[in-house]
Amino acid sequence: MEKKEITQQLEFYKKENMKIHIELNNGRFYNGFILEIAGDMLIFDDSSLGAIPIYFLQVTIVEKYKEKKE
Repeated sequence: MEKKEITQQLEFYKKENMKIHIELNNGRFYNGFILEIAGDMLIFDDSSLGAIPIYFLQVTIVEKYKEKKE
């Protein structure tokens, strides 16, 4: 995914205050809300870990969070 695409998606989800799912190129993933977008990174409020920085270069997937059905 290109930086421009990622930036546009992240800005949309932040504006709409939507919970999202982000997957990184190292296999990790996070679920939560975007607190801030700054330059080439974002501050992400993960549901389990709290606020963490994520660089756009690490991101492979950004999508709206879907609750698991039990």
